Amino acid sequence: MLRRYGATHSACRPDPTGHDGASWSGHYLDNLEWQINKPVALAVFDGWLWRAARGIGDHTLYTAHHNGDHGWANRDLNVNWGITHGPAMAAHDNKLWILFRKADGKLYSAMCPRNADGPWGWSPAQPVGAPHAELVDEAAATVHNGKLYVMYRRP
Repeated sequence: MLRRYGATHSACRPDPTGHDGASWSGHYLDNLEWQINKPVALAVFDGWLWRAARGIGDHTLYTAHHNGDHGWANRDLNVNWGITHGPAMAAHDNKLWILFRKADGKLYSAMCPRNADGPWGWSPAQPVGAPHAELVDEAAATVHNGKLYVMYRRP
């Protein structure tokens, strides 16, 4: 289950009934028992709701998806990039993008292409910006008019 300082539930259901246009549905118990203490990223990609979070202590990026039927399923996309804060995610150009802060205080990105017939996997982490962008904590990401945008606080 998602745990943040003892919490044992997600904030809303990860299916189309999560918000019906008027109100939020109730929480539900999570089935993966991730141990986290930073914000979780969510994005819709390839027909699934994806989530990613940084693990407590090991700074590994954990990823899972939910198709609305059988709870969350871990994906074998877990990598130890030394992430220090919660990640940001967005789907763009048939890829799932993830952005995160590493111990050097700089912003990095990686992407996972849609691959219906083969293995999934993150590209190597790449620095964002020239000069390399520095940030204080978590970034936010979204897509608008065919472009991927990221926003973050600078030191």
